[in-house]
Amino acid sequence: MKALLSLKGLIGTFFVIFLVWQIYVFLLPAPRQLTYAELGAVETTAEAFTKELAAYIEPGTAKRIGLAHLINDSSGQATEMLRLALESQPRWEVDARSIPQAIVGDIFESVFKASSLEEVARAGDRVALDLIVAGRVVEIVPTAGDTARATIELVAYDTIKGTRVLHRQFAGTWEPTFITKVQHEITGAPLWQRALVWLGAILLLPWITPFLTHWAHSKKTNAASSALLAIYGGLAVLLAGFLMGFQLQGSSDWLILAGALILSTAWSYWSCERIMGNNR
Repeated sequence: MKALLSLKGLIGTFFVIFLVWQIYVFLLPAPRQLTYAELGAVETTAEAFTKELAAYIEPGTAKRIGLAHLINDSSGQATEMLRLALESQPRWEVDARSIPQAIVGDIFESVFKASSLEEVARAGDRVALDLIVAGRVVEIVPTAGDTARATIELVAYDTIKGTRVLHRQFAGTWEPTFITKVQHEITGAPLWQRALVWLGAILLLPWITPFLTHWAHSKKTNAASSALLAIYGGLAVLLAGFLMGFQLQGSSDWLILAGALILSTAWSYWSCERIMGNNR
């Protein structure tokens, strides 16, 4: 009885310590988000690792990979970049579960499906992970200007052969092009400023290109008029996509593009009618 009470007390102590630790973690400042230059350096590093790892794998071979969260990657962005780089290889798939979840889940599934004691004993052989990738972030730092450097130590373990196929540090640097700099400055501006840029461009477009309206009118066909409206609408959507960084992250972004198309088409139709009315 005393042993049971001692065990309960020990469990209770551990629970209190864990709870206090989680409260402390919650109160810590949010992890620093990587800059676009640092993300570029991480992407270069992840691609270098993936390319070298692919040299050890028979081309076209399907692989299910378990990816551990990288140590020192508080924001999780470096781990996500590595996942995308690995999945860029044909027939490679990164298991969405964590490695412990994947191993325990596959073992329990094998045990439940087992029809003999031998299959139960060998349940671990049925874990559907061909490669395990883990590592730690050594450094991700900005350098001179808008450039950045990333160094990540990575290890890949082949669970089929039972061998470590790769283990070393990978480094990469990134420097933006002029277009990338301009796009980053634009997408980094407040939403209302980007909206004003888009609205101003769309309002002016039909009036600074009246020759297009005259061309469509001279054809005297619905096809020409529709083509002109499609051109104006396409330019409006393209500009909106550029101002959003060509990243559609949810249904709200799609609604913004749809609204941009409807608004620009309606304005272009009214403007073309007014342009032709002024010339009659």
